[in-house]
Amino acid sequence: NIIDSNNVYTFKNYGFNVIEAYLDSKEIGDKVCGLEIFTKCLNDLKKNYTMSAAKEISRYMAYHKNWKRCNSTIRFETYGVQKYWVKVPAESKWGDLD
Repeated sequence: NIIDSNNVYTFKNYGFNVIEAYLDSKEIGDKVCGLEIFTKCLNDLKKNYTMSAAKEISRYMAYHKNWKRCNSTIRFETYGVQKYWVKVPAESKWGDLD
């Protein structure tokens, strides 16, 4: 697991490479949720997905100009109903979707 001494998930010691590569592999219009990033990039189990992990993933995703958070929820086949981000063109002028 990627947990610091306070039992908080942290990406800085793990490196951004796995998450960045995963996000870069997505096409414009693709959607991802925090639980998907948690399980696919951090190799953890759904049952270990905590509020602190969700918040850290959300903070991390906020810095991606070509990923916009959507206010609504959708049902992911594997992850159930989740809040999500959609990949938009880097030059997109969309405002925050929150």
